[in-house]
Amino acid sequence: MSFIDTAPAIELTGRARRRRLLRRRFLRRPFAVLGAAVALAFVLGAAAAPWIAPYHADTSDFNALLAHSSSTHLLGTDELGRDVFSRIVWGSRASIEAGVLATLLAMAVAVPIGMVAGYYRGWIDPVIARLTDVLLAFPFLILAVGFAAIFGPSLRNATLALGIGAVPGLIRIARGEALALREEDYVRAAVANGAGDVRILRRHIFPNMLSTLIVQATVTIPGAIIGEAVLSFLGLGVQSPQTSWGVMLSNAKDYLGTAPRLALYPGLAIFFCSLSFNLLGDGLRDILDPRTTR
Repeated sequence: MSFIDTAPAIELTGRARRRRLLRRRFLRRPFAVLGAAVALAFVLGAAAAPWIAPYHADTSDFNALLAHSSSTHLLGTDELGRDVFSRIVWGSRASIEAGVLATLLAMAVAVPIGMVAGYYRGWIDPVIARLTDVLLAFPFLILAVGFAAIFGPSLRNATLALGIGAVPGLIRIARGEALALREEDYVRAAVANGAGDVRILRRHIFPNMLSTLIVQATVTIPGAIIGEAVLSFLGLGVQSPQTSWGVMLSNAKDYLGTAPRLALYPGLAIFFCSLSFNLLGDGLRDILDPRTTR
């Protein structure tokens, strides 16, 4: 058998070996495993809300207003007799949807811009870099609140505002990666062999920055989840009768003295969901780092 015939088998073996190495690195980090499990539980819970939640989010029991935990209502009820546990499960849909979609939107816009700026340099790089610096002078939530106020209150507009607010930071990361990768020997070899810019960006630059982008996505998602809660709390996100964790916090602010649990439960949901994605991102950063030895 010739060397050419055995090359695919060798390549597959190398890929399988890398997958085993990454899996071993991941399993050696208990906090990353815990974060992945909790994040997956939140995502699956949001997807399966109609089957997990015992009641619809808007179903009211007027005989049990502000009731404490019981066998009928696991986490009690709110001021309108709505089951708190059901509202947390249903609310996770809006919060996680906003976090994931806003992150995907931001990356779809920021990554091509950052790649172009970092690869081509010239006049386009300083222009994009200076505009990014101007936008980064404003905190992420300030940008999101400003855009949400312009677009109008709704979950779609809140997601769009959060995505736009996250673009400057992701542009800087993509630009930095492209600046570093364009100096690698394999990119110079591709240029010497006559490869076009599009091919180099698609086959060499983007695949080698993908691990960094994945890690950054897992860090951006919890920021967007918190941002959605802030926008909904301010009345710029999800609107009644829909629910989200931010809407629950907004409704609970008038009952902090009599029923603080109404704010505690959605606050804990936001905390644990955001923490899980952060732990997952930290673990992915460690295992995808080529300098990691174990």
